[in-house]
Amino acid sequence: MEEPQAQGFSIAEKLPPEVELRQIGLSFTLPEGKNLTRTLTRELRTESETVVSLRVSPEKLELCCSPAILIDAQWPAQNMLLGGASVRFADAQIEVTVAPVDGLAEGILDFTATAQKEISALITAGLEGTAAMTPGYNPFTDRALLATLDAISANFERQPSNGVSDVTTTDLGKVCVEATIALRKAFSHAAEGAGLELPEGASLHVRVAGAGDVAQIARAVGAAECVRAANIVAITLSCEALSVISGGKPVAQLKRIRVDRGGAVTIEQLRLQGSLEDAAGVESLVRVLAEAAKLAGHGVPLEAGVQVAANTADPRAQVVPGLARNQIEAALTEGVQGLVREHATALPGLDLREIFGAPDKAAVA
Repeated sequence: MEEPQAQGFSIAEKLPPEVELRQIGLSFTLPEGKNLTRTLTRELRTESETVVSLRVSPEKLELCCSPAILIDAQWPAQNMLLGGASVRFADAQIEVTVAPVDGLAEGILDFTATAQKEISALITAGLEGTAAMTPGYNPFTDRALLATLDAISANFERQPSNGVSDVTTTDLGKVCVEATIALRKAFSHAAEGAGLELPEGASLHVRVAGAGDVAQIARAVGAAECVRAANIVAITLSCEALSVISGGKPVAQLKRIRVDRGGAVTIEQLRLQGSLEDAAGVESLVRVLAEAAKLAGHGVPLEAGVQVAANTADPRAQVVPGLARNQIEAALTEGVQGLVREHATALPGLDLREIFGAPDKAAVA
């Protein structure tokens, strides 16, 4: 894959015309009990498996740790929790989230202000002299983004060593790429009397989950091999505007959908039209619609019907008049797969069609 900056193009200029990129991010997990850095006076340590996320938008760069990472300080200094940090591009303002841990055994002197100042200074040193510290900087329109990233990397490498670490690239697992995009063109799919609709301007969050670790990806040569090394296992789509259409009318909103490797579609969260409650952890939209419709026929309110929705194995079950379960299930699966294919190149450097088992199309040309 040829990098956008090789010919002076920014990320925004290389995106498909039908989408607008609003945020892109990378996340990985760190195992429990790993010291990111250790000195004579403190340890920066994971207390449980921790997801570290780095997200970039036109407005800011943000680092998040979930759960927060423990700063185990030498007593009587109070232990602290590091939640993350951010850099606001409008004015190069840096914010660091550090909170003290309560309890006598955790220490008695509050050093959170000192910790925030030291971490902020480290970030400032890493970004110093690069385009990222120019007020109003936008990484998506930076035509020399690779040069900017190289300069930031060189700045951090020049910083004096601050403790030792027992973290290696093999510890950085479950690599995920995520992005939020806005659609400049509406999407629709109809089949067998049912369909999906996503209006123009809708915001869609895409999360690509992999089973590979950073070490495997780093050893790969070329973009296609990197994608295969990441071992994509699922794509999750989250949206507030994706509607299920039946008889020309919306009957439900699909709020979170997962597409597993091979193309199987699972509805993880939905809202029936007019319902005040979400149904989460649902394996099939049809299962809920069919049961809710059956209960409604006995006078049970729609909201209550969603709560007690149960499995029905009958593919002939009428979800709505004239529409059988197998018809709507097939239509939704085809529609979600079509949505992924239509926006397969919306994430720079990835081709979402890889989820369907097409390694030869793993990277964007």
